[in-house]
Amino acid sequence: MKIFQSWMGRNEIALYNELFPKEPLNILISYAHAKGEVIRSIYVLKERGEIAELAMDSGTYTVKTKGVARYPHVTSEGYLSYMSDHHQFFDIVFNFDEIHDPSGFDINYAHQLDLEAAGVPVIPVVQDVLGDEEIRTYLGDGSEIMALGSSQIRKPEDLDIVFGKLAGTGSKIHLLGKTEYKFLIQGPLYSADSSSAIQYQKKGCLLFWNDHREADENGDKTDIINMEIYFEDKNKLPGIPKSEYRYRQEFDDYLKDNFGITLNNFTQGKTQRNLMIKVINMRYYKILEKKVEAYHRKKGWIDDDGEILPIT
Repeated sequence: MKIFQSWMGRNEIALYNELFPKEPLNILISYAHAKGEVIRSIYVLKERGEIAELAMDSGTYTVKTKGVARYPHVTSEGYLSYMSDHHQFFDIVFNFDEIHDPSGFDINYAHQLDLEAAGVPVIPVVQDVLGDEEIRTYLGDGSEIMALGSSQIRKPEDLDIVFGKLAGTGSKIHLLGKTEYKFLIQGPLYSADSSSAIQYQKKGCLLFWNDHREADENGDKTDIINMEIYFEDKNKLPGIPKSEYRYRQEFDDYLKDNFGITLNNFTQGKTQRNLMIKVINMRYYKILEKKVEAYHRKKGWIDDDGEILPIT
């Protein structure tokens, strides 16, 4: 399966590719941030093969959470115009899901039809997984992949509803905004996306798939190590404080082997430190992608070429 990581910057991609040149990342860019110089940088990296696959999100959720005043260009008309001219640069284009609840199907579907009429191969975003109208309509339209943006997906078992409705149809599922291991192994997901790599960097946290410990009840071996750089009160620290991390030596070995650093000699300058934290977290999600794919293969959900099989 494929994990698309939110675009963080050209410097981050450059450093990641310097360290892991044979394993480019899948990247998601939001239309909210798709400004001239940014998008030109992304195009160049894609053409060079320094980005594997590129997805475009409408940016409507960003507007919902951060306010329309900051992103006045994020309109259905603006998105339609932009994607009409530039959709060929993207492997995946998500619909302009203006309404983020089950009541918005008519409005969201109208945007999808407008994009399709303009020649944009758009992926519908399902907001109502409990009802039948959305999924039935998209299947009737021949949608080969659907994105789940629904607030109704609160726990992994909620995905079973969608897997059941798509069984035998050949349609694939992209999970929006969730990349926890327990969600990704719930069924044969085709892809997912997340901004967690940068969100954990903002909290001063490093992500580490720790094969040296027992997995949790879901099979997850993810450790979150807090660098202890933003909070004085340890009770408020997300993750495990680095001073208390019992697998410190194993984590240092991982950092040294892959990034040429340890926790003791971590880059001191704030800009370089934040850059390295983001790249370490980006690498975690590439490792997670491999772990999930191995699980999917064991379950018989993908073929010998790594392609997802139809949901049964």
